Amino acid sequence: MISAIRDRANLIAVNHGLPQVTSGILIAVDYAPTAKVTLLLFGSDGVPLLAAKLARHAAGEEALTTEYDTLRSLWSAGPRSVTAELPRPLALERIAGRLVLLSTAVRGAPLTVRYYTPGHVRDTGLVAADFAMAGAWLARFQAETRCGAVTLGQEMFEEWIRPTLDRYRVEVGWSDWESGLLDHLSSLCALFRGVRVPVVAVHGDYGIGNILLESGRVSGVVDWELGRPAGLPFSDLLKFATSYGSYLDRASPPTRDAIAGHPGWARARDRWGATPGWTNATGILYSFYGSGWFPELVRRFLNDHLGRLGVPSAASQLFLQVFLVEQVLALQQPTYRNGYRDLLRRVCQESASGRLRSPQAAL
Repeated sequence: MISAIRDRANLIAVNHGLPQVTSGILIAVDYAPTAKVTLLLFGSDGVPLLAAKLARHAAGEEALTTEYDTLRSLWSAGPRSVTAELPRPLALERIAGRLVLLSTAVRGAPLTVRYYTPGHVRDTGLVAADFAMAGAWLARFQAETRCGAVTLGQEMFEEWIRPTLDRYRVEVGWSDWESGLLDHLSSLCALFRGVRVPVVAVHGDYGIGNILLESGRVSGVVDWELGRPAGLPFSDLLKFATSYGSYLDRASPPTRDAIAGHPGWARARDRWGATPGWTNATGILYSFYGSGWFPELVRRFLNDHLGRLGVPSAASQLFLQVFLVEQVLALQQPTYRNGYRDLLRRVCQESASGRLRSPQAAL
């Protein structure tokens, strides 16, 4: 299979005026029903040249098609500075019976390399620099891909939010607490009626593992399987903050039941209770509703970008809940889906009760 991909990649490389592929390594594989395998292909100089992503099963092919279509749309839209940091899609075709997406490789090391360096996530300056780098690229990306605006209200709810809830009902279910979710989100849309929201291109999974860094800046953004050419700008902002907070206990394992540099993490766990088998929930609640320097950094990050977008910070209570609905649908893996579903339940119930008016209200 690898030799077949290499041979086909060489033909495609020649057609695009690229050097020949001489070697490759496996850099990612997963085992979910929609699993993919990713190969990084190198030229003779040892520099990454192409990336090949293939679906292990038919269930993974839709995501490859989405990624290919999204990248093609972004590249075909005309000159933009951000395309320098995007993989360029070269082909989506069957090779030895498997659907394969071939794209150019982008330079840089994943932000996770910095994140998991001992002591990194407890250093306020280093963490602030990560948020600044990721936020600067996202601001530029959203500015360059802006394609209009929508106005919060009932019409916007019907067009942009209800379809996601309808999909949620079909794919996930609709328990007693979820029966009020639709009305709750509709009422939040009405609360902020008249607010104009930019429509931009969306990555869909703008997390620490998909952001590449080099020379103190974002040099690449990969994995566009959840991307779309036009959407609301909040999911990428929230995904970055969520992914950064989710793994704090892995990057800095707790000692004596606390994370070094993050005393608020343990307080959030004690306040909300742990989610068995999914510690991400504690990190996310700490990030958005906790106390301490890190939640304050997250809140400043959100407030600054909401201000850039011309949206009042209080509206984050709406967009966070819509984001959590999207995260429940993002993966079918049971631990991930059930964890986000439980997190959505907690946030929605307390928001509806008035105990949590917005993520700006600290514990």
